[in-house]
Amino acid sequence: EEMGMALLQQALRFAERQRGKHDGRVQVMLNPHAVDNCSPALLRATLTEARAADLLIQIHTAQYAYEVTLIRERYGDTPVGHLHNLGFLGPDIILGHCIYITGHPDVGGDPDRDLKLIADAGSSVAHSPLPFARMGEALYTLPRYLDHGITVGIGCDIWPADIIAEMRLAWFLGKHTNRTAERPTAMEVFTAATVGSANALGRSDLGRLAEGTLADVVCIDLSRYHFGPVLDPVRALIT
Repeated sequence: EEMGMALLQQALRFAERQRGKHDGRVQVMLNPHAVDNCSPALLRATLTEARAADLLIQIHTAQYAYEVTLIRERYGDTPVGHLHNLGFLGPDIILGHCIYITGHPDVGGDPDRDLKLIADAGSSVAHSPLPFARMGEALYTLPRYLDHGITVGIGCDIWPADIIAEMRLAWFLGKHTNRTAERPTAMEVFTAATVGSANALGRSDLGRLAEGTLADVVCIDLSRYHFGPVLDPVRALIT
């Protein structure tokens, strides 16, 4: 606990020094590691400091089944429910992974409960399919999160960082866990990786090609033979 509080102050000093450098390209957020290894006191202190400094927070949440067991034993709730009880949800908080929520086969309970807590608070979910696919785990299910109005971004949490591979897995695994070929659509996944990720960061000037945005432009040649027939460019890219 003492180390955690000291490192919070160190992180705040780092944020103050580095924020906005290189013409605003460098931005910072606070990252208490995970729900199961941060005490309520440390989480409350982090939230207070982050909001005083207008900083985002990202925290690994509900990423493992044993985490759910541990948090239930300690606090009598799921990881998402525990954060809700602490007031540790909001538009300025990104929940990393957030796989083991109510409605997941290994968690049980009201399938809408945790998703509704996240949606009502306006928190976002950072979805990184690849590292969890390697462990046989997946989001249940991406369309459920989207249908509850939750902002879902797609990112990379493993090396090499390959956002197209992450989108492909999000698409395939999303269909598998949703038990239908209809959803998620390729466009839903692509939107999550671009607009969803930017929105999670509170950056309407990123993630899209529009007047006034700061987007870089990536051009991909879909004429190569391995793409096959391109009936839908987004689907061809992700496939």
